[in-house]
Amino acid sequence: MGLGLYIYIYIYLLFLPAQEIIRIKHENLTIGVATQIGGRIASFQYNGKEVLQIDRDDEHFMWGSTLWPAPQHAWSWPPPPAMDKMPYKIVEHSRQKIKVCSKRYAYQGLQLCKTITTVVGTSAFNITYTFINHGSKNVAAGLWENTRVPFDGEAYWLNDSTGDLSTLTFKEELSESNKIFIDFAKPVLAYTNHGLLFIKVFHKVNSTDVAPKQSLIEIYYDPKNKFVELENHSKYTNIAPGAEVNYKVTWHLMPLKSHDAVKKVIAEMIQQ
Repeated sequence: MGLGLYIYIYIYLLFLPAQEIIRIKHENLTIGVATQIGGRIASFQYNGKEVLQIDRDDEHFMWGSTLWPAPQHAWSWPPPPAMDKMPYKIVEHSRQKIKVCSKRYAYQGLQLCKTITTVVGTSAFNITYTFINHGSKNVAAGLWENTRVPFDGEAYWLNDSTGDLSTLTFKEELSESNKIFIDFAKPVLAYTNHGLLFIKVFHKVNSTDVAPKQSLIEIYYDPKNKFVELENHSKYTNIAPGAEVNYKVTWHLMPLKSHDAVKKVIAEMIQQ
């Protein structure tokens, strides 16, 4: 990407309109999408209490929840701007649904659409990510959800074979940034913070079917910049011209009754 495009993005972000977030409410939950910054999920709240990392860094990288194509080594860094930073078109915004789409050729001919819908009878949202291949060649890619939360909670995941609960507490003793790759886990990733329990449930993918050099679950934490990334991957697949692939993730958010109850609640979410 040329220097001119970087300058354009910087100037555009500098003068963002004040009301760039669209929202829907469902029971006790509210979710918001920043349409002008990569269609990023900018807020997820229970009764007005926020669980995401919403403090924005100057370059608009380390906040909210985004989605990238996997594997990372296919694009190095930064993520494709048209998917991660640039404006998305609002396709639908109703009381039960938000749908936004990137430009058609956001990455190697792929367009990314994000559809958020309420889950009837449950205090949750379904988020469906869709890659559409508008190009003339097959594109090999996985869908990689990256959700940033504050560096002062705990992450949880379940071992695939034993069902044992693993926990990582983000505290001052973790002084250096690090990334953890988790292959053999059930398709769920949870986080507790300030009395809330946030659970992401997604499709099970075998470790051999995830994009090269990636894992089903990845957790990156950065104590210096005070954020954690809760990451999950879809199946790595070839997308033919004119074809599309979908990846659905269900987001739950509720009060945390006790840390001892986390495993039970997570197990119930998987069985739903």
